[in-house]
Parts: sequence; C-alpha cells; structure tokens
Amino acid sequence: MARAELTAEATPPGVTFREHTADVIMEVTGPTLESCLARAGAGLFAVFAPPPTAEALTAYEIRVEGSSPEELLVAWLEELLYRGEVEGVVFTTFEVELQPEADGVLVLVARVGGRRLRPEDEPGGPSVKAVTRHQLRLGPGGEGWLARVVLDV
Repeated sequence: MARAELTAEATPPGVTFREHTADVIMEVTGPTLESCLARAGAGLFAVFAPPPTAEALTAYEIRVEGSSPEELLVAWLEELLYRGEVEGVVFTTFEVELQPEADGVLVLVARVGGRRLRPEDEPGGPSVKAVTRHQLRLGPGGEGWLARVVLDV
C-alpha cells in the first residue's frame, strides 16, 4: 500500500506541473506503481483544491479497474473527480493498493480521506474539467515509475 497527502505547504512529493494551452500537464514519479498512483491523486487535487484544514476527514473507499496501467490511471483520476464533484468533497489523503490481476484487468482499491467543501472555500486554482488521454504515459521511469497526464482545465 502506498500513501500520499495534499498539504498546504507545497506540491505533493513526486508531482510537477507544466503549463499547456488551456490544460495542465501533470508529471508524477514514485518508487512503485502504487505510490505513483497515490501521488497522482494528490497532484490532481493540488491543481484546484482549497488548502487543507484541520477538520476531521471522512473516509471513502474507491475501486477502479483498467486494462493497462495507463487506463487504470485515467479511471482512478476520473473517479476521484466524479466523486469529488457529486459529493461536494475535496480529497486530501490517498492510500492506494493494487490487487492481483484477474483476466488481465488491473484492480486499484483506495481509501481516500476528504472533507465537504464549504461556500467560503476559495479554489486553489482552475478547476479540472477532465482527464485526457492526450500524451498519456505511465510506465517505468523517474525514480521507479513515471506518469504523465494532461488535465483539461
């Protein structure tokens, strides 16, 4: 299991952002695939979420599948965006575990912590509308694993 956390002080470890026309390119590294995926979740919310508070977090469990590491990354980030929007929650902690493959399908089970957004919360940046497959990459590289995903803002 790998863990990542969104903090008010800095961009999550292993995450860098590059500007792109009307988009943000997020690059994520991690020593394992699980850590790369956990950091990608934290990086996604680092784009737009208000700074974390000392409020108690509500735990959520998320399960997604993908036919490849890249598809698993997209499914993970899309599910985080969807859950955050539908439930009015900003996620700040991400624990990711990969389960054994079944018939070539990768399975990610995550426990994420989040808090409800309040009307007075100020966004930390532009909202992410979608996770794209443009220039999508997830594989060996960086400090072990390297992900590159373009976020439509």
